Amino acid sequence: MIAEPLPKLETAAGRPLRRALALMEVLARADGPMSLSDLARRTGEPKSSVHRILGVLTDLNLAAQADGGFVVGGYLSDMTRHSDHGRAEQLRRALTPLLMDLQDRTRGVVLMGVLDGTHVRYVEQLYRGELSDYVQSQPLLQPASATATGHALLAFRTDLLDRVDEFAACTGTSPTRLLVDLQSVRKRGIAVVTKNSAHGGAAVAMPVRIGDDRPFISLGVAYPGRIDLPRTTLALRRAVATAGAIATAQSCGPVEQRPAG
Repeated sequence: MIAEPLPKLETAAGRPLRRALALMEVLARADGPMSLSDLARRTGEPKSSVHRILGVLTDLNLAAQADGGFVVGGYLSDMTRHSDHGRAEQLRRALTPLLMDLQDRTRGVVLMGVLDGTHVRYVEQLYRGELSDYVQSQPLLQPASATATGHALLAFRTDLLDRVDEFAACTGTSPTRLLVDLQSVRKRGIAVVTKNSAHGGAAVAMPVRIGDDRPFISLGVAYPGRIDLPRTTLALRRAVATAGAIATAQSCGPVEQRPAG
């Protein structure tokens, strides 16, 4: 199937930038290197214009030549690799056996999440088939102030006092109430939400400490109904401790991946 050319942006504001972004989008969606002719056909731009734009993109490492064509350069991947979401994606594969073990022990929905602005984004969700409807009814992006995962990460932000109004406004929560809740999370090291408007159930979450860095990922367990808090907390604490050890050691070389406890 041949995709339709992207629309020309002859009269759009910021035309040079938009044309460059259109080329980047085509490269990002391609299965392999694309020739100059392919890029011109896909974008609807003259080959001379595509060649000129590619010259700028390759100079910036936003595009690169490979196997007689062009691919996305390393600049964006290098930049996103150091974002919370990028770092979490790198860890996800290493932590998957641990998360599977946690799901087996708790029988709930195991969540691995990061902050994305004022919201939480789940980079992994593991659950049993009977919980499919519950999980699929939940968005992958949820207000941080309404989730256990969000509380577990917000509590350790260095800019919390400056941004608490912003975080609270997403759900109409009182900033003072949110601060009190987060201070408790910071003291106990665990967030528990039993009446969760975001999950529609109950959830518990803990930040994963990686060396001396600010926690950027959280592991949690959510249920559509009541939660067996002692049992779930015990399993989660073990999993988080193991996850922290795996993540801390990962940069030093291969790490043996074993279930917690």
